[in-house]
Amino acid sequence: HTHIASTLFVSNTSLYGGGLTIDGGTAVIDATSFFLNTAPLGGGVLLLDMSDAEITGCQFQSNDSPDGEERVGGGIGIADSLNVAITSTLFQDNDASVGGGLISANSSGTIHDCEFKSNSAVASGGAAYLETTYFDITDTLFHDNTAGDSGGAIHAQLENMLQISRSRFELNAANSGGAIHSEDGALTVSNSLFDANSGAGAALHLDGYALTLDQCTLYDNRPDPDTATLLLVSDPATLTLTSTIFADNDGYAISCDGTAIGWDYNDFYSAVGYDPFSPGCSATGTGNIEEDPDFVAATTDLDPSDDSLRLILGSPCIDAGDPACSDGDNTRCDMGAYGGPRAL
Repeated sequence: HTHIASTLFVSNTSLYGGGLTIDGGTAVIDATSFFLNTAPLGGGVLLLDMSDAEITGCQFQSNDSPDGEERVGGGIGIADSLNVAITSTLFQDNDASVGGGLISANSSGTIHDCEFKSNSAVASGGAAYLETTYFDITDTLFHDNTAGDSGGAIHAQLENMLQISRSRFELNAANSGGAIHSEDGALTVSNSLFDANSGAGAALHLDGYALTLDQCTLYDNRPDPDTATLLLVSDPATLTLTSTIFADNDGYAISCDGTAIGWDYNDFYSAVGYDPFSPGCSATGTGNIEEDPDFVAATTDLDPSDDSLRLILGSPCIDAGDPACSDGDNTRCDMGAYGGPRAL
């Protein structure tokens, strides 16, 4: 068992785990900071073959996995590990070729109450790159992360089971999947907010398998002109979208390719006249509307700091979500990220 607390790792360099490598067993890393460390795999920390690991109240800032095909996991590299719990931790200004903030392969765990800010990847996963991984992400902020290729905030691929709830994606950008790129995995996102992300599939690029989007709000996202869509589907998949608000985004809600779409109790509003679905893509469902959701404060200026995307009294989205769902006041769920029993 390894226990590290209240320690500072600064400007270290290694081939594996620039600041720290732990191989096997269990570990607790608490209130510890990793600054300016460098390694091709795991710029700050590398965890291998762990049976249980806890990272709580830590900071990973300006760690680096230098450019190159095998340079991965700027902040943390995780491989072949179980029960990795990352809580109340900051990832900022880390960079790598893949997985600027972290990379996880063949592993499982949770990310809770964390912040990923201004991390970058030359290729994929500006904040996080998840491969054959089972992760739950809750109450976490992804802000201003970038990737040159895919997944400005998150790139997930190869039989992932990824669940995201009560989280915010703001100002993330990538060529494909401004906020999230999901490939051949099952992705569930609930009570989460996507604001001012950009790229082909400004919010999400789904390349096969399945997406469930429930009680989310997507506002002021900017797809690239060629796709002009928020949710880009490039391989047949199954989509289930419920009680979600799409408002004042610069494009269609969905562009699909042989995809089965469940579309119920959603609001799609475009002040400039976009349709919900791109040409050749359609869906049927119940309880959908196309009305201004009437947010408390919202400006289409790619600046989330002046947006308050709660609903004002009298909004058509109040008590208009899935009738099988109840808010905390025992009324029918509101649409959007702030509705339902697990509201943001």
